[in-house]
Amino acid sequence: MLPERLLILLGRKISGDATSEELTELRTLQHLHGEADGLEALTASLQRADTAFVEVEEGREMLDKGWKKVSGQMGLPAKRRLYHLPWLAAAAVLGALFWVWWQYSAPPAALAHQNQVSTRPGSKTKIELPDGTKVSLNAGSKLTYADGFVNGKREVTLVGEAYFEVSGAAEHPLVVHTQNMKITVLGTRFNVKAYAEDLLAEATLVSGKISVTVPGKAPVILQPLEKFTLQQVNGGIQPGEATEPPVAIKKVAELAAPETAWVYNRLSFKKEPFDDVIRKMERWYNIRIIVENEALHDQLMSGEFSKNEDIQQALTALQFTTPFRFHINKDTVMIR
Repeated sequence: MLPERLLILLGRKISGDATSEELTELRTLQHLHGEADGLEALTASLQRADTAFVEVEEGREMLDKGWKKVSGQMGLPAKRRLYHLPWLAAAAVLGALFWVWWQYSAPPAALAHQNQVSTRPGSKTKIELPDGTKVSLNAGSKLTYADGFVNGKREVTLVGEAYFEVSGAAEHPLVVHTQNMKITVLGTRFNVKAYAEDLLAEATLVSGKISVTVPGKAPVILQPLEKFTLQQVNGGIQPGEATEPPVAIKKVAELAAPETAWVYNRLSFKKEPFDDVIRKMERWYNIRIIVENEALHDQLMSGEFSKNEDIQQALTALQFTTPFRFHINKDTVMIR
């Protein structure tokens, strides 16, 4: 939250009443609170050159909505023109604009440059976040985070699967957002799998402690070697259908379990539905797999393969436990 003094000085600058000393003080405060630059840019974009009034541009539905809400609470007319005021009133208007900006746009962290790291199917990568946290990103995944984080907030957004080795101050926990889960964590190692197309989303704790929150449920604290599983509806929780999504917690037998084997360049699955195995193999080998044999969908599969084994070797090995035929044509596999 920006300090009141900074808002007042911004209001004086916008109204043209700020002294040179106040402008110097404002620059100092802006240097300490970088998010104020976004607010000043917003207000500057609304100010006409003659400073007779500030007019919200056509099509700015977000600001219209916000001003109507603020004007109703302040007892002001719900107009789209804000007339030139003395500096104190301008500060009040700036405060209202800040409230609009806070409520109807992204949090201050979004003002920083957003980094996005993504991997294609068949590839993985490793990155280091601004706080020193190391992240391994699995195939077909995307991680988004702000430059240097903002105001001590350490938040990332994940689509797909990633393994985190978290470092940093305990007073600023790392928060991982996925489509259906929010994971709050201190110094620890854990794996998150949250592909939009999968029926299950998972958070597996290797060491340390994490808190997992999903819509309609109280936060769940995981202990080392526990896995939190969330059943997604049709590959993703649908609005109105998941006020209490089914969840489960179970023990993981070992550190190098199938949940984290990919970090060590192994494709591993244990008693998993055939359809889940197929999705893993598609991402791992960057290949399309079409299953024509309906009887295979309910089969449970187990297997482990290194990065040196190709799709033909993997499917041939699986044939020893589950009878099926397959044909490979370039980047497509037909399973019958």
